[in-house]
Amino acid sequence: FLPFELPVFRHGDLSPQEFFPTDKHKEVARQHGYGQLTKLGIQHQYELGQYMRRRYSHFLSVVYKQNEIYVQSTDCDQTLMSAQASLAGLYPLTQDQIWNPRILWQPIPVHTVPLSHDNLLYLPFSRCPRYNELLRETFLNSSNLYNSLSAFL
Repeated sequence: FLPFELPVFRHGDLSPQEFFPTDKHKEVARQHGYGQLTKLGIQHQYELGQYMRRRYSHFLSVVYKQNEIYVQSTDCDQTLMSAQASLAGLYPLTQDQIWNPRILWQPIPVHTVPLSHDNLLYLPFSRCPRYNELLRETFLNSSNLYNSLSAFL
C-alpha cells in the first residue's frame, strides 16, 4: 500500500496588519512590512519542519524527492515563506547537497495558484450567503459591544 499523509497548517507569526492610531511601535512593523512573517514566525515554521521530519521519517527519504512530496500554498507572502521555512526544517541538507557552503538551504518547489482561482486553500467565503450574514451580525454586535472603548483609540 502507498502511505498518504496530509499535514495542513497555517503561516507563522506575523507583524501586525494595522495599528491603533496611538501605537508607539508602528515603525518596527514598517521596517519589515505589515502582515509579514516575523523572524519568530520563520523560526517556528522551521521547527515545525523539523518536527514533521521526526514524525514522518519512516515515510520520507533523507533527501528531497519530487515524487514523494507535493507542497501547495496560498499565493500570499506569509504562507509561501512559511512553507519554505518548514521545508528547510523538513529537508536539512546532506553533505553532498551543499551547493554553497555559506548557504545551507536548498530550493524545494511550493506550488500555488492565484487567489482568485484558489478554491482549495483560500476559501472563497465571500460567495457563501450564510457566512456573509454571520459576518454582518458579528460586526454589528462587536461594534455595539466595544463602543465604550473608542476613547482609548
